[in-house]
Amino acid sequence: MDLSDGGIKLYRKILNSKIFMNETGLKIWIWCLCKASYKQQFVPLKIGKGYITIELLPGQFIFGRKAAEKELKINGQIVNRWVNALGSAKYDHAITRNVNNQYSIITICNWPIYQTVKFKSEQPINEIVNSKRTADEQQLNTYNKDNKENKDNKEEDICLDFETFLSLYGNKNCNVIKCKITWGKLTIEDHAKIIEYLGAIQDKQGLPNIERFLIDRLWEGKTSVNGKDNPIVTDIGKVKPRKKFIPPTLEEVEKYFEEEGYRKGIAQKAFKGYSVADWHDKYGDPVLNWKQKMNHVWFKEENKIAQSVVPEFKSGSTR
Repeated sequence: MDLSDGGIKLYRKILNSKIFMNETGLKIWIWCLCKASYKQQFVPLKIGKGYITIELLPGQFIFGRKAAEKELKINGQIVNRWVNALGSAKYDHAITRNVNNQYSIITICNWPIYQTVKFKSEQPINEIVNSKRTADEQQLNTYNKDNKENKDNKEEDICLDFETFLSLYGNKNCNVIKCKITWGKLTIEDHAKIIEYLGAIQDKQGLPNIERFLIDRLWEGKTSVNGKDNPIVTDIGKVKPRKKFIPPTLEEVEKYFEEEGYRKGIAQKAFKGYSVADWHDKYGDPVLNWKQKMNHVWFKEENKIAQSVVPEFKSGSTR
């Protein structure tokens, strides 16, 4: 039995699902799970006489009706109808389908929640394969091949879960290396809880800085880690959502500019720009502190209120 291609998780609750009641639909659904990418990868796709490169995130795969018909041995029209059905409310929007005139990308919606969770009871594949070996062979491999494979698999799992975490968190404005190191210090159970939590919430604007989030999780319920005292004094491990952003009025912006010595016309221009963009900046990120944003972007020397210069006269001179 060749287990080198890996596997997927299939939960017992599928026995009580709508999809289980239809053998064709069930086959197509399991096929989708098996086709989905388990990590971020770049896939070449032939278009006409050339190739294009497509980025696939965990839980995504390229869908083509003819290829699906060939693999599933099911009429292509039936496959297409079921793919559309799986994306409907009837089947809880199990997938989404991004279609263009050249190819389609299918995304398994809850992939990060169900496929990256690991259980203590899971037995490593190499143990299953080696179960038929003699006791002497197993002892010989204990401190070389098996341990190396387990370490490599663990590092790959951490990397995979971290990519899923970044994708769900949304805010990638962070020191990726530092965050990845902190993520690696968390337990598998912590990974599963965090991914499930992020997959369940819709509005992520209130989440703290990604580095702060991970550090809080690392210290949650602990007084020390690796001999270091907990630096967090209050509310250890609790994620404090930011206060909901309340856009300022034009009058408030004008007053702030005037107090800081900047022109009223610039204040109006800044207010109009952010209002039209629903208080998002040019990169599409939400404005969380409007005064800070004005300081960084609009408070420039050329936008200051011009100071009237009073001419100086020497003593004894006349105008």
